[in-house]
Amino acid sequence: AIPLLHRDFGEDGGVQGALENAKIPYAGCDTGAGAIACDKAATKALAESLSIPTLPFRVAVNTEGCIEAAEYLGYPLIVKPCTLGSSVGISVATNRDDLTEATERALRLCPRVIIEKYLCAPRELECGYFSANCKEIFTDPGEISCDEGFYDYEKKYLGVGKVKISHPAKIPEDIKRRIKDYTARLVRAIGVRDLCRADYFLKDGEIYFNEINTMPGFTEGSLYPEMLKNHGVEPGELINLLIQGAIERGA
Repeated sequence: AIPLLHRDFGEDGGVQGALENAKIPYAGCDTGAGAIACDKAATKALAESLSIPTLPFRVAVNTEGCIEAAEYLGYPLIVKPCTLGSSVGISVATNRDDLTEATERALRLCPRVIIEKYLCAPRELECGYFSANCKEIFTDPGEISCDEGFYDYEKKYLGVGKVKISHPAKIPEDIKRRIKDYTARLVRAIGVRDLCRADYFLKDGEIYFNEINTMPGFTEGSLYPEMLKNHGVEPGELINLLIQGAIERGA
């Protein structure tokens, strides 16, 4: 099985546990690694413990907690469900009314929300990881740029606005090296298996880890397969290697 599913029950270890119980070999992260990687707060805390910079953040379970976080962090803020992907339920808050609305929206989707400082117009960089036949690839970072705002669900999947993907990103060698090093640290600490994509922000020469995705998108507009192609792995070969690796591991 190749669980081409995002976030809740897709990447969080739920379906992986079901496959293990059914004795079905599968590609990608196992149950434990999936659960950690799917939780934005857990991965950010892990990143900080590995000396990987992140934007200041807090976690809350209700509106009161978000208000306390805002008092500590200061506006503008970005509010996200802790365990959803594809930018679902994400809002920017510039005042208390915005924050209340954003919190209510996020809490409808997840019982915990993450509140972090909003970084205005950063560069959005991605680093891909792929492992097969005892060989690991950490790709040179690629870049996603939008005409305005952040790379939200509408831009990703509904064709709203102009989105450009480029690989490799035009960044200094030191930035490239640090992003690849940060990704390797996260892959080792989480126990990522087979593949993932780690996302970062770059602003004024500073790198900030955003999140990790253990089943990267494979659509025509996705950066992950393009990054692997630039390292000599075509999409068809990538799928075959995932299948081969899962069969060799067994159920």
